[in-house]
Amino acid sequence: MYCQCFFVNANVIEVKFDFDDFPVGEYVNRIDEFMNEWEIFTASAETNYVQVSEEDGNKYITLNGLVDVRTWDMLEPPYTLSFDAKTSATKYVGFFVRGVYPVIKHNPANAGGIKQVLHYLEIDWYEQNGGQNGTTGLGGSGISIMPGEGCLRLNIKTYEEDGLKIGNAYYDFDYPEEFDPSEFFNVMFKDDGEKVEIYINQELLATVEMSNPGKYDDDEEDDNEYFNTAVVTDASGEEVLRIDNARISAYGSQLAITTRAQTAHIDNLILTYEGSTPSPEPEVTETPTSTKNSSATPSPTENIEKTNDDSSGMQLAEKIIVVGVAVIIVVGIILVVLKRRKK
Repeated sequence: MYCQCFFVNANVIEVKFDFDDFPVGEYVNRIDEFMNEWEIFTASAETNYVQVSEEDGNKYITLNGLVDVRTWDMLEPPYTLSFDAKTSATKYVGFFVRGVYPVIKHNPANAGGIKQVLHYLEIDWYEQNGGQNGTTGLGGSGISIMPGEGCLRLNIKTYEEDGLKIGNAYYDFDYPEEFDPSEFFNVMFKDDGEKVEIYINQELLATVEMSNPGKYDDDEEDDNEYFNTAVVTDASGEEVLRIDNARISAYGSQLAITTRAQTAHIDNLILTYEGSTPSPEPEVTETPTSTKNSSATPSPTENIEKTNDDSSGMQLAEKIIVVGVAVIIVVGIILVVLKRRKK
């Protein structure tokens, strides 16, 4: 089902998909209701798709292969993103916020050197291009949560001086008690513009505080503005990670759910955000009625009609004159003929 609710007093918009009314087996990129709100990007092979699935009477969508499901636009905070997810993958399934539309990098390590679009599903090619300060990860920007081997990895994209100047910093949180990623679990991000809170099954997992916005001038291929500083704390408020080279979008947030050669299932996708304040209805002012003493000024239409009437009168007079002249000529010819006959 597609549900869009407007709460006028708080001016909050909620867009929800529980997929119950979507046909099983349908490719989601053919469903306009969904595509009006979310963009789907996949690699070209038929094994990469987003499709409606069903199990035990419950419908959801399945992401398979190389897939991005992402917002069309950059979202302004405050907003909340919530969804249920399940996956058996322990690598390369990611849930992103605070990204920017995929950046483009010249990548010497791919096919001898090509322009590489770093979609969220794409690796950042950090180690492949000689990067020494960390490991290769997904995407080119943002904060993400990724299921792993016995842990939930909170990953933040970073600016690095080597590789393609894009790397990763992360902290691994132990799975909560009785947590099983192969069964549906809830993920929720709350972004107020200064911090992002991350919840798993309605319990706070971590908070990322963002500050120090600016551009990385040494990165000539990327002029986006990022929060440079990120401080990560756990549910108890203890600091577990601090970085000053973050690539966290500072002017909005693109949201994305991505798989790279993996499978994930998503249900109850809910996005809540503040809409713009409606413009007040313009007051309707009645046109003043004319009074008996007011002088009527002909409208342009009236002037045109009058001009057409005068023209018609002149044309009629000209016709009468022509007919009269013709009659006189004919009479004159007749008289001449009669005169010749008499002779």
